[in-house]
Amino acid sequence: MNYFEDTVHSGKWDEAERYLSGFTKFDDNRYSTNIYFWIRKQNFLEAIDNNCHAKALDILMKVLKVFAEGNEERFKEMHLLLTFENIRDHKALSMCGDIMSTNN
Repeated sequence: MNYFEDTVHSGKWDEAERYLSGFTKFDDNRYSTNIYFWIRKQNFLEAIDNNCHAKALDILMKVLKVFAEGNEERFKEMHLLLTFENIRDHKALSMCGDIMSTNN
């Protein structure tokens, strides 16, 4: 579990997801679905935070879209984040630190 934890703390989202896929698929159960969702959402948030809005939109439409069904409001809220200059201006993310401080 240390390896997975280290990849998450390092922000290596693709690597974390590849490792996780050796144990479970995203739709195996609700716990797996939640873990995959949060990994992908964090990747999305970091793309926005790095001002890579095109990458964030790509993640949203190609990677996070599978979670939209049944979670339309959550998906709309993530879509809305693309319009923010600074995602910390959103009330739900106002207490979040920057990438470097949270990954250390």
